[in-house]
Amino acid sequence: VLNNGRATVDTIKSNPIAFKGKSADEIAQMLRNEGYDVTVQDSTKSSSGAKIIKINNTGDNRNITQVQVSPGGGRHGGSPYVKISTNDQGIIKVVDGAESAYKTDGKETATIIFTGGD
Repeated sequence: VLNNGRATVDTIKSNPIAFKGKSADEIAQMLRNEGYDVTVQDSTKSSSGAKIIKINNTGDNRNITQVQVSPGGGRHGGSPYVKISTNDQGIIKVVDGAESAYKTDGKETATIIFTGGD
């Protein structure tokens, strides 16, 4: 899903299920394999037990600044999602499920990619 450490909307759209069912620790390991120095911590804003993967070495080809891994069940509905913040592609959110199950406030600026399903 990453191309030399870079996340793009196109590469993630081509394989959104790469994040499906992955824990924050598994995604952190994927990032480490791409040369990222990361720290996993609990989200302070989440009611659903989301985790934040903090990136300590953004730069060069590494454009990811933070990743949030949410199990779902919070304000966006029951679908788990992974929110990838980048310094050049904006925010890319991969939602595990159908668009119809996702709750949005209509103010989100993220590019949202749905894996489909019920």
